[in-house]
Amino acid sequence: MHQNSTILFVPIDAVGHVNSSIGIAEVLIQAGHRVVFVVNEQWRGRLTKYGIEEVLITEEGRDGFSSDWSAE
Repeated sequence: MHQNSTILFVPIDAVGHVNSSIGIAEVLIQAGHRVVFVVNEQWRGRLTKYGIEEVLITEEGRDGFSSDWSAE
């Protein structure tokens, strides 16, 4: 029996780190897994075309355990 998982990516806040994770995420999605990225506002809507769910973190939330973030 094959069980699908939810995979969470929290890439370092740099374009190269996010972009290099997209290919891995695509393979996981094709295998039937759910993929979620925690990223900042600059990525809003840019990952969904790959089938990746986005959880956006605000600048305020970057400095600690703020609850000021939302899932798309």
